[in-house]
Amino acid sequence: MKQILRIIAAFFLICILGTVCGAFLFILYVQCTSYVAGSETVVFSLGMFEAGILKSFPVALMLSPLFMILYLIRHPAKIGGAITFFIIQAFVWIFLFPFCARLLNFDASVYFAKNVVSTGYFRRYGNFLYYYSNISPSYNRSFEVGSGIRFKLSDLSVTQVKKPELVEKEALRKNLTDFSDSLAEELLKPPLLIQGIQNLLALPERIAQNFDTWLNYFIVLSMGLALMMLFFLRKLARWKLVDTLFVIISSVCILSVNSMYFNKLDLFAKISYSAQEILPLGIPLILCLNVLFILIYTITAVLLLFRKKGVEE
Repeated sequence: MKQILRIIAAFFLICILGTVCGAFLFILYVQCTSYVAGSETVVFSLGMFEAGILKSFPVALMLSPLFMILYLIRHPAKIGGAITFFIIQAFVWIFLFPFCARLLNFDASVYFAKNVVSTGYFRRYGNFLYYYSNISPSYNRSFEVGSGIRFKLSDLSVTQVKKPELVEKEALRKNLTDFSDSLAEELLKPPLLIQGIQNLLALPERIAQNFDTWLNYFIVLSMGLALMMLFFLRKLARWKLVDTLFVIISSVCILSVNSMYFNKLDLFAKISYSAQEILPLGIPLILCLNVLFILIYTITAVLLLFRKKGVEE
């Protein structure tokens, strides 16, 4: 009984800590992407923190199988603990995660910086270099920036500008991954590895944007089941470090493949289109890949069970 209660407590602790940490990371990320050179930065915003909670809770749920399995590697569970793990995760992926993913469909543009340019800085956009000497107080509504100069980098020509097209382009910012200021983007844009991690953490939001059919619901269920099946491979090797690395790498692999699908990457779309010739009609490649993960982990778990019995005999 104590073991079951510990596993339940571990799940709630993972969700709470993951959500709170994610909310603060959300605030930091929004501050970086919405920062405009020369402007003041709000250190903390209650509204932004609440939005971070909504954004982070589905991410914590998505990562809960991984962290619960890591906990069970450190604290081995018996049959009662295993049943508790699967009951919790079944509830998460059948009901809780799909419901919370729908909450991500809210407009986060209220947390973007209202200003997209400022005076006293050179900014490069394409083949031009802009310098604004005056900003109109009403440019947020009319996109009139006042006055400035534009340098053409190819021939170093100088043109006085009052209403350049770039202001309208930058003011109509689409999502949190776009930087408000080109100077901030040059300084704060993360390396490719960090961008890859960001894409994984943004997976629930991408799922929410495409969560309008039963097919996508079953894709999410298959992804969750694939993550859950790693439970049976937590004792793959004699060393816990090897088991830990295997579970982490396998989880990242599952999430990455699904992220490519929900982010609608061109490469994955082309592979899916080519694979339709050999796949059953109407079944997407991502669903087949998730089922393949499940089968591989299931077969491996069965082989490990027979190997264990053979050693005992």
